Amino acid sequence: MPKRKKPAAPKNSPKNGAKKAAKKAAKTTGKTPAKKAPGQRIARRRTADRTSGPISAMHFVEELEAALVELRRLSTELVATRRDLVTEESAARGTEGALRRELDTLRTELKTARADVEIAQANEQRAESRLEHAAEAEARARTAQREAEHAADRARDELLSLRREVDRLGGRAATAPGGES
Repeated sequence: MPKRKKPAAPKNSPKNGAKKAAKKAAKTTGKTPAKKAPGQRIARRRTADRTSGPISAMHFVEELEAALVELRRLSTELVATRRDLVTEESAARGTEGALRRELDTLRTELKTARADVEIAQANEQRAESRLEHAAEAEARARTAQREAEHAADRARDELLSLRREVDRLGGRAATAPGGES
């Protein structure tokens, strides 16, 4: 299988510009540019290093002191940030605990309220049942009262008819021969 050729980069691409600059630098200094291994990048040197040559001890110490100052500053920021995070985490735990306790309290109150509602419903059902029984007893009592009234009316009618009968028979007895009055 033949190898594929990589497409050529356009003339104004960054790769072409970097290659041209490297060739131009090689022509002016007489050195060939360093070739990089595949997958590696060539470390860029500072412009100050290119112009001044080797680094002096004084300059190196200044650089180290500046780096130490920066490290101290970063360390202080890191400690402060860590402290803030720990404080926020602690506050979040406290808030979470308080919310959990409040949720438990609300659940307990809800259970209590539900139990109260169930008790009230049971009481209402008992009251309705009592009311129905009382209404039925009242209806039976009214029926019994009507029957008693009818019985009393019949007894009165019977008494009146008996009185009439007695009066009629008593009137015959008075008019009958040999009867005493």
